[in-house]
Amino acid sequence: MKNISIYLFAILMCFNCSSSKNADEDSANKLSKNRYFKNVNTEYNESYKKSIEEFYGYFNSKNLKLIQEKLQIDSSKKIDFTKTILIEYMQNGKNCIIEGNKGYGIVLNNIKNGTIGITKLYNIESFLIFSPKFFQSNYLNEDDKWILDKNFYKENIFIEDKNCAAFIIIKPNGDYYLRYGEDAGSQVSKMLEKKKWRKIKR
Repeated sequence: MKNISIYLFAILMCFNCSSSKNADEDSANKLSKNRYFKNVNTEYNESYKKSIEEFYGYFNSKNLKLIQEKLQIDSSKKIDFTKTILIEYMQNGKNCIIEGNKGYGIVLNNIKNGTIGITKLYNIESFLIFSPKFFQSNYLNEDDKWILDKNFYKENIFIEDKNCAAFIIIKPNGDYYLRYGEDAGSQVSKMLEKKKWRKIKR
């Protein structure tokens, strides 16, 4: 996996320029149900198991601040950045059980409600974000709890596309845990309850 932090500064230096704005608007206008659906594995098999990955890392103060500023811009709420941050992310991916589920609306709603519950239980800041290329992007675009990614999070944090779901937990000191894989609720709780994560190279 590429080092996430090396891209942040260069990308964010120009994310407010007019060309980026036009690209953002184009991304939002291209939302289309199943537009990106092709050769996707929807079964819990060996291919899917291999798509589940986890990473530990660290954002330095500059990159952490850039992420916080972007979240504040994209969010309609006042954010307390002294708290741990959780971002749930939906994207197109080569493995996606949700896409094979006819009740995807219920599943996505459960993800939202589960995140809301975790937020209250652990007193953290949480965000639900989706790529315009997510298979059910039109559905999420109708829910104001979900934020449309205009490529910042995809290009700088969730850069792998083996799985259609991922989350990242970022502590106030910049330590992070990133996981690709669906049904993440129990794993989120497990990581939030840990006092220490694996040793992280800074």
